[in-house]
Amino acid sequence: MIPLKDDNPLLSIKFQTITLFFIVICVVIFMLGINAVDEAKRSMIMSLGVVPANLLIRHVDGAAWSFLAPLTLLSSMFIHADILHLFGNMLYLWIFGDNVEDAMGHAKFFVFFILVGVIAGFIYALVNVHSVVPAIGASGAISGVLGAYFVLYPRASVLVLIFGWYPLRLPAVLVLGSWIGLQLLHSNGGGGVAWWAHIGGFFAGAILIFLFKNKDVTVMGDGQSL
Repeated sequence: MIPLKDDNPLLSIKFQTITLFFIVICVVIFMLGINAVDEAKRSMIMSLGVVPANLLIRHVDGAAWSFLAPLTLLSSMFIHADILHLFGNMLYLWIFGDNVEDAMGHAKFFVFFILVGVIAGFIYALVNVHSVVPAIGASGAISGVLGAYFVLYPRASVLVLIFGWYPLRLPAVLVLGSWIGLQLLHSNGGGGVAWWAHIGGFFAGAILIFLFKNKDVTVMGDGQSL
């Protein structure tokens, strides 16, 4: 199931400035590293990605824990492995990020995105404490956006492609509910995906939206109903 667009107009802001800002940052960083040799890419991913053993126990090379390790919870969010990784993340952020930004305003959305991304990375590390495999990408933070959208607009109409080609409009509760269900189904690991970053980010966003949303914004709203 691939989302294409939602029918949920902005009410409080004129444009999703911060959503676009994060997309541009991710794209620019990806383009800057696209021609790097494989060894340089691997080094960057190991240095800037979240490596649970580095973060919670020790350096992979056996050295003492570094005070710089927590910074990877931030830096990892803006690095992507390949063009499909980048495109998939940015597609979800573009479709669902604007309404979450609308519900809390630009400044709070900036903080929200960073916070849920950091929480997602930390939960991934906690679940995989001895792992030396780095986690990269904005998907943890974007999962937080999806969790917030799920709470705010469960009945909003989302146009999706199913079976790779058939367009269908479904309520957000079904689209995002099936998405988080898939993450939980695969939570035992595999596939090179940081499933627990997605799960942690989603539930962090679903909880934190109550603190970040504007007072006049209700939860479980229609958006643009089916």
